Amino acid sequence: MRFGWKIVVGSIIGFFGAAFGSVGGVGGGGIYVPMLTLIIGFDPKSSTAISKCMVTGAAGSTVYYNLRLRHPTLSMPLIDYDLALLFQPMLMLGISIGVAFNVLFADWMVTILLIIIFLVTSTKAFLRGVSTWKKETLAKEIPVAVAVTLHEAINLYKGRKMIQSKGDDGTNWRALQLLSYCLCGMLAGIVGGLLGLGGGFILGPLFLELGVPPQVSSATATFIMTFSASMTAIEYYLLKRFPVPYAMYFSIVTALSALIGQQVVGKLIKILGRTSLIIFILAFTIFGSAIFLGGTGIFNMIEKIEHHEYMGFANLCKHQN
Repeated sequence: MRFGWKIVVGSIIGFFGAAFGSVGGVGGGGIYVPMLTLIIGFDPKSSTAISKCMVTGAAGSTVYYNLRLRHPTLSMPLIDYDLALLFQPMLMLGISIGVAFNVLFADWMVTILLIIIFLVTSTKAFLRGVSTWKKETLAKEIPVAVAVTLHEAINLYKGRKMIQSKGDDGTNWRALQLLSYCLCGMLAGIVGGLLGLGGGFILGPLFLELGVPPQVSSATATFIMTFSASMTAIEYYLLKRFPVPYAMYFSIVTALSALIGQQVVGKLIKILGRTSLIIFILAFTIFGSAIFLGGTGIFNMIEKIEHHEYMGFANLCKHQN
């Protein structure tokens, strides 16, 4: 590994990608893959594998930072371990499938799937952020005591508090809901293993739809992503899909930048009193990932078409490193 202008530029992009990704709870893989491909010069498959190592570094340091924090309204840790336990098993199952698909699928298939998923999730996250911003603005216009009372009363009436609480009374989800959430967890794992991204790109917006507070959503998604990303990184290592020195270096960069990002955004939230910043960062990161990854994929497809290269499915059994 030799340091040059490519490594410096890549480190800067990876630094900011990890800072935003850790705050949004999405890891930042959508920024890492284009950077590793277009700037550092790795092929798409190796870039995907290295990005998983970078996601692991950022997620690990973020979890370490969040362990000492508490839930914004309830007497419980910031990380919702019950929610994580519900999604984690199916996520891990999906990752194994996704890694196999990464070898099997053609690049153009991955690009189309990526653009569709990311545009949908970023749009939903942005709309959720706008809704939260309006609620925060309204809360600033009325007495705090009244606002808190009404907010808690509405949540209890609609049943939203049962998702966040750890009591026995909060587990009356319908069987169809539980099944759909578990399938979403497996889908997040498949997408993460296939595209080299953290499952937070799917779980983050999903948790927000469940009514989980932005801070808890980000922290819990990152906690889940730590296990899923590390598992994928190990699988890629066993497949010898990435150079270890590059992976170690960029993992250290993302780990440090994730800690800095958490500190800065945490102070901004305290000053402004708007947790919707986390949701907007989530939406911005996902949308930016769709642009960067989609553009990179389209560029690669054009090159393959010009060189008349094979663009069909690969043979998983005959895959060579």
